[in-house]
Amino acid sequence: MKVTVIGSHLCPDTLYALCKLKEKNADLDFKNLSASLPDLKAYLAVRETSEMYDSVRRNGGIGIPFFELEDGTKTMDLDMALENFNLWEKGAGLQQVCSPALLRFVFPPSDLLRKIKEKA
Repeated sequence: MKVTVIGSHLCPDTLYALCKLKEKNADLDFKNLSASLPDLKAYLAVRETSEMYDSVRRNGGIGIPFFELEDGTKTMDLDMALENFNLWEKGAGLQQVCSPALLRFVFPPSDLLRKIKEKA
């Protein structure tokens, strides 16, 4: 499963998250805000307008690391990202037999993850 991680190589939490996801063999796409002005600009546009970041802004935080999973799940919670990744791994058998388009038609992503979790 592809996981986009938005963070900074200068942030210990980001580095920890990258290590944990790498241990799971996640297909990582790392957007390093300290090294890419276009990525930083895109991130700030979302951070400044999304309700998800209300408490982060109020508390003067940055809001990284941020995770976007292949199924569209967006979170700042590493445990949630890892849990969804673990559920995806358990359901990989379904994904190998069915096309992704068919799976999305029959089971929207949240329903698919719930069904896999029920079997686990």
